[in-house]
Amino acid sequence: MPHTETETHNGYTITYVNDECTESPRHDCQNGLIVVDASMTGRYDPPDDETLPDSFTCPTCDGAGRDETADIEPTDDRPIGTNAPDCPTCSGEGVIPATFARLVEWAKREHGATVVLGLDGPNDYTDRWRVWPYADDSTNVRGLIFDTAKRVAETGSPLDRMEEFLRAELDEYNAWAEGDVWSYEIRDRNGDRVDEAGREDYSNRIIGKDNAESEARGEADLAGPQPEPLHAVRLTMEQWQTVMVELPEIGLSDVIAAQLAES
Repeated sequence: MPHTETETHNGYTITYVNDECTESPRHDCQNGLIVVDASMTGRYDPPDDETLPDSFTCPTCDGAGRDETADIEPTDDRPIGTNAPDCPTCSGEGVIPATFARLVEWAKREHGATVVLGLDGPNDYTDRWRVWPYADDSTNVRGLIFDTAKRVAETGSPLDRMEEFLRAELDEYNAWAEGDVWSYEIRDRNGDRVDEAGREDYSNRIIGKDNAESEARGEADLAGPQPEPLHAVRLTMEQWQTVMVELPEIGLSDVIAAQLAES
């Protein structure tokens, strides 16, 4: 059974239902792209469909691993570069580690990012991603969130507020990952649903309990006055037959008969 909480607002009963099975809130209409280290995808699903590079091609030797500019005298049996020493930048590896500063450059170069925030990933104690102040030479980066030129063009979001938007999107993802997803029902004094989701038969899942409370209370405020209370009575068959004989005089027999046919 899902966890539920109930409150009364403006005379209406609001029931909040915790729903942890809803789909991820990440979608293409957001400003930010969340890119995480590939090692995080085994236990935690990546927020978006891209992983963080763990290294880059060495810019000095272009991945060759050798310093072919070294002053080595070529011979007929030893062409230039054959015995060249290891590249001093990558120590002969051909690649350089993905430090935070290089990852920021990559996000700007490959995605047109203007704001790049480093992320520290989930662990055994929490499913949250949090903005982390990595040093430029740090190689322990677990993830990034940054805007992309394509997404900003689609959303039209102002760049001077981009960090604010990225942090808000990260908070929304964290709330979803921790199961802070709710739907609600609003019922009047007779137990009938009056919320729009109930009337239109759709799910009103909302991320964040505070957001769900705000929306539900606002809808209860707009629901108007309560209907007249309905009263239930228990009758024997003999009493019921007597009532049905007398009801035509007050014009209610057709109403009750229709209700019985629906039950």
